[in-house]
This record gives sequence, structure tokens and C-alpha cells, in this order.
Amino acid sequence: MADKKPAATADTTAATATTAEDSKEVALRAAERSAALRAQFKHEDGHFTGMEVVDQTDIQLPKIKMVQYTSAEVAGQKSKPGQFYNSVTEKSEDSLKCTLLALGKRRTRWPEKFKRGDMPLCWSIDGKTGTDTNGRKINCATCPYQNWDKAKAEGKNKPDCNMGYSWLGLVLSESGEQQLFRFIVSGKSVRPTKGFIYKCLVEGIPQFCFNLELKAKPEANASGSYFVLDYDVMEGDYGTCSTEEALRREALTSSVSALFSRAMEQDIMNEMAHEDEEAAGEVDPDNAAAANPDGTKAKGLF
Repeated sequence: MADKKPAATADTTAATATTAEDSKEVALRAAERSAALRAQFKHEDGHFTGMEVVDQTDIQLPKIKMVQYTSAEVAGQKSKPGQFYNSVTEKSEDSLKCTLLALGKRRTRWPEKFKRGDMPLCWSIDGKTGTDTNGRKINCATCPYQNWDKAKAEGKNKPDCNMGYSWLGLVLSESGEQQLFRFIVSGKSVRPTKGFIYKCLVEGIPQFCFNLELKAKPEANASGSYFVLDYDVMEGDYGTCSTEEALRREALTSSVSALFSRAMEQDIMNEMAHEDEEAAGEVDPDNAAAANPDGTKAKGLF
């Protein structure tokens, strides 16, 4: 007969609850202490004594990624498929509670016979103007490499130029500690991202007003299994923040816009090769659609 696990007693249940409450209390005390230190020592210009030379070029903007089965973090046993991995803290969470401050659109065109270490043939950090390896500026809207009809005529399942998004986000925690991060969206996750963009447009509410819990939704196709990003609006206060908090988030977005732009450019040059390799099995023809479900181009956002 198999050994039975001992049933939980009232004492063990109470002890577990007490431990959880103690941990929450410690986190809240730490947050209160941090807030007091900031109030005492942070100058009006945002600097601290002895660190006056620091500017945005000295700040490392953490990258949080949704881990796929093929991700390097899985092979290195740093994270599990379907989790959200922080490149700075090297910690993983099953979901990501956050607000999304700003959206960037990116395009990259890689060599047809791609191998790890190759540089992109052309790239864009705004989805409008690309730069090729000779430094020439390319109009993305008229570039044949992003044309879906051309790709289909050549027997390809997607254009040579891949489109994706980059989010600048802010982690929301119970302790009150808030951390900026960047998040790259590609492959199958582009479609739900367009759905969230459409929600902002229809409701007339900026993206930074929503309190979200990002989740990894498991899916599969002929190429294999993978995870797709799910935008879940958190319950409570209709999923939005107060007007006062929204204004604070808007001001924060403006203050770090240059930092976000540099991070996007660095991602394309140094990291996107691995991201594109992971997204290769997640091709979605609907990536070519506009933000509106009827295929028309949406206006009024960014």
C-alpha cells in the first residue's frame, strides 16, 4: 500500500498562514523604509549626493521576457517555459502584474539563410523608417520586403521583414515597489497585442491607465508548442488606476522616453537574433492586419 501523506492539521494550516502574513508584513515594512529613505535623500532633480554625474545613459533598463520551450533560460535552468524572466534580477514569475507605459514598433530583416551571430540586413525602431547595412534610410511602408502579397507569390509564409512591438512597462507589486522594464512582443503574440491596442482606442483610455496581469497562454500548431501573450485586465476599480496615478505614469513615460528608445535599438542589434529564432514557429498571417478587427487602419493612438 502506498504511503499516505499526513493530513493537514489546524496547527500546520495556521502556521502556514502566519508565515505568509509575516512575509507580507516584512515586505510592507521594507517598502515603508525605502519610501522614507527616498523622501529624505532624493533631490528635486532626482539625484543623490555623490551620484550627480549619473544620467539615463548609465541606467540599465531590465528586460522581461515570456519564456518559450526553446529559450536559453530553459536550457540554462534559469526559468521554466511559460514564465516571465527578469534579465536583471534573474528571477521568474508565473505572471506579470504591471502597467504598460509606451509602445514601440520594430522591424528587422535577416539574411534568408540565417545563422546565429548574423547581423540584420535592415532594421527599424519605429516601424516607419529602416536603416540598411550601408546606412541608407528605407521607407518601411513602400519596402517590398514587408509586403505579404509578394511573400505569398514567392511561396513564403511570411515577408522577409518581421514586425514586432516593444513595450515600456512598470511592474506593480503589493509592497509598492515599482520597477521599469522593457518587453519584446513577436510572432503569435502580435495579434493579442493588437487586440489590447484596439481596446485602448475604442474605450478612449490611454494604455498606462490599465492595471494588467500578463499571462502566458499555451498553444500549439504543426510546428510545435509555444506560449502566446495574454493581456488580462486586473479586477478592482474597473481595472484602471486613479486620475492622479495616471498623470504620474504619463509624466514618468515622458521622462524615460530617450532611455526606452536606446534600449529598443540595442535589442535589435544585440538580442533580436535570438528572439526571432524563438518566434520562427509562431508565424501568424494576421500579423499583417491593422489594429482594427475589420482590417482598416486605426488612428488616434501614439
